[in-house]
Amino acid sequence: MRKSKKEKYVLAYGFRRYSACKKLGWTSVPAFIQDEDGKPSQVKNLPLDCIHIVDNTRLDKSDDAFTELMQSIKQQGLLQPVGVWPVNALDREAFIVKNLTENIHREGLSPFELSKACRELQKMGLNSGEIGVRLSLPKSRIDNILALTVTFPEETMRNASFVQNKRDKKGKIPVSVLNTISHLRTGDKTAVKKLIEVVKDNQWGMVDVQMVSELVGGGMDIDHAIKKKDDYIVISPRIILKKDAIDKIGLKVNSKYIRGVLKGKVPLNKDIFY
Repeated sequence: MRKSKKEKYVLAYGFRRYSACKKLGWTSVPAFIQDEDGKPSQVKNLPLDCIHIVDNTRLDKSDDAFTELMQSIKQQGLLQPVGVWPVNALDREAFIVKNLTENIHREGLSPFELSKACRELQKMGLNSGEIGVRLSLPKSRIDNILALTVTFPEETMRNASFVQNKRDKKGKIPVSVLNTISHLRTGDKTAVKKLIEVVKDNQWGMVDVQMVSELVGGGMDIDHAIKKKDDYIVISPRIILKKDAIDKIGLKVNSKYIRGVLKGKVPLNKDIFY
């Protein structure tokens, strides 16, 4: 008697849970089966060899948290089923959105994982605002992560973290630091690469990078700025200027102008100061 073919499924979310169960030697796993609208309709215990991985957003499963997840599943079982789609009902856009939405609200989604999925949705015709709505994330966050992807190579994005302002315990670079580096004002095409390497090697945080950025913005070359950053401090004085006087002489007042006045390189026009 011929055996009936096993129905095939695609993993929609729960990549780390699926991987942990597989490494524990499980042969099957409880799974929510998504209906045509992408909503979980039922839970079944499915053989692992019936579930296929299609470019899942959760790429990293080698950290300590993954080991802890394996230990938790071993002791308590799988408390939250994975989600799957029948292969013949797979909606690629809905799949990516469901996968991302599930993982965004779980610990450890990396900037690279988010940017990779957002780029995929872009290719499907969604703009950053539409992606933000679908993922329940601010448009500004989507714009930012996509801009960083354009500025930095894949290797740098893989080494990025959503930890704020300082290096996390795994030595990854915070997105906030990458943002500052991406706005480095210099004609030196190698400056960004040099600063990235120094940040990685010396575990610099936001304060270090901001100082280098200020020095480079003031005209110092990147090598000198990196070497001399500890010789300077930044102050932010509040200066009140007369708008009518500025408009009358057509003066462009910016940080470069103020810096020039303080250095004595630009004549002081007393009429514009309050």
